[in-house]
Amino acid sequence: DELSEAVRAVTAGERDHFDVEIPLMDKHGDIRWMRCRGASLRDEDGRPIRLAGSMGDVTERKRVRARLERMATRDPLTGLFNRVRFAERLQEVIGAADRAGQRRCAVMFFDFDRFKLVNDTMGHQAGDQLLKSIADRMRSSLEGTAMICRFGGDEFATLLEDADSEEQV
Repeated sequence: DELSEAVRAVTAGERDHFDVEIPLMDKHGDIRWMRCRGASLRDEDGRPIRLAGSMGDVTERKRVRARLERMATRDPLTGLFNRVRFAERLQEVIGAADRAGQRRCAVMFFDFDRFKLVNDTMGHQAGDQLLKSIADRMRSSLEGTAMICRFGGDEFATLLEDADSEEQV
């Protein structure tokens, strides 16, 4: 639909060119992303006489970009958001609250005492498993209502947007 609309807008003279990325299914049933670009050539009266363009596979570029975005915003061990993304979202929520004048939020910070003891006595693999378990439990009880983040080490935080009351928090 996006490509059809872009071609229609160019041939109707609403735009002079188009550049869209669309998903297409290949013969194996896999999705490939194609970048489609084009422009119309017009006669002296401005009527389109020819549409010229190109199409190229950008699937790998999109995969790399998605992987980089994930690495920049997610904790690699737990898959939770990292402190950078948490801080960005918190600023967005605070900015929205300033504009709305009434919006509230809550931030909860969790630091698991004596976590170092787990690593020292049982090994880092056991510590990693414990952190994953903590993340899974937080996710199962809070996902959909709060943003969950791993700050690093044994520190986690949640951001509850639109907190109406202390009881809700």
